[in-house]
Amino acid sequence: MNDIKFIVTGDLHWTGKNPKARLDNYKEALSLKLKEIFELALHHKCKGVIIPGDIFDSPGASLSVISELGNLLYQASKMDVKTNPSVIPDPLCPMDIFTIAGNHDVYSGNKNTLNRTPYGLLKQFRILTHIEEFVFPGFGLVLQGHSYNAEITDKALSYYLPHDSDFYIDEPRIKMLVTHGMLLDKAPGYELRHTLMSDVAEHPNAPDILINGHEHNGFGIKKINNTLFINPGSIGRIKATEENINRIPQVALLTIPTEGKGDPFAELIPLKSAKPGHEVLSREHIIEEKKRKEMTQKFLELLAEEGESKYQDLEQVVKGIGKRKHLPKPIVNEALKRLAEAREEGDHEQRSR
Repeated sequence: MNDIKFIVTGDLHWTGKNPKARLDNYKEALSLKLKEIFELALHHKCKGVIIPGDIFDSPGASLSVISELGNLLYQASKMDVKTNPSVIPDPLCPMDIFTIAGNHDVYSGNKNTLNRTPYGLLKQFRILTHIEEFVFPGFGLVLQGHSYNAEITDKALSYYLPHDSDFYIDEPRIKMLVTHGMLLDKAPGYELRHTLMSDVAEHPNAPDILINGHEHNGFGIKKINNTLFINPGSIGRIKATEENINRIPQVALLTIPTEGKGDPFAELIPLKSAKPGHEVLSREHIIEEKKRKEMTQKFLELLAEEGESKYQDLEQVVKGIGKRKHLPKPIVNEALKRLAEAREEGDHEQRSR
């Protein structure tokens, strides 16, 4: 019996709006990557493509944006010998798109809103195979997903599978779990809600294979204890971070030997359709925003320095306005009188505290 294979991706973030950082057409670039991904899946005779959440960049995507992605995924998942005569598809199991909902796929991280989102619509049309419930592709394999929720970013429990003899029809040889949360290989060194892979791997209910999305840079492929962790990084590069500029989007080819012939393994495959970061990403808007913040901070610091002489400054402002506008001297004197009264009242309140 042939090995079971899947193409594993990172976040997709399909959107109709071109991100500020992109120099090219983001949606067109993403379309090319998706087509290449499904061609890879077909070439390697995969059972399906696994996308670990954030299919859409926003749950408020327009109907036109939804229909474009829906049609692309439908056509891609139905590729057969007619579109690629050099490859013979596996008739035992048609290629599916296995997914879970990420934080960008639902409103406010609430899974209960799923059915009224673009993701929910593609799920209802069965373009996406939502694996929140258990899926049994067979061959001693079980595939389950945990969609994003507000607690998954810092609770390792969200990365475990239940261990209950009544939970499975037959005890599977390989247990796969797809999640969407801040799962890291090491502590970030600053305040961030996260879960360490080492903590997950030490738990007796840890899955054999854990595929995770949400962290866009990815950690590639890591084996800790008996768990194979996979996150190849996001397919789409939305922000012009140094990491995005220096990385090429990639996918993982996951292979699961059948009949106990060995442990699961995976390899990373860079996408040929992905252009170098410096060709498609610009940091100009980031630099401008940084300058704006620096100027604002400097201005606030100057205001703080001048705080002790604010009354004198206001007097100069009043006199300056009177001079520029050629105001009569009595009006200017009245303004200065009221300013002095306000200063005296302020000083009195300060002394009485």
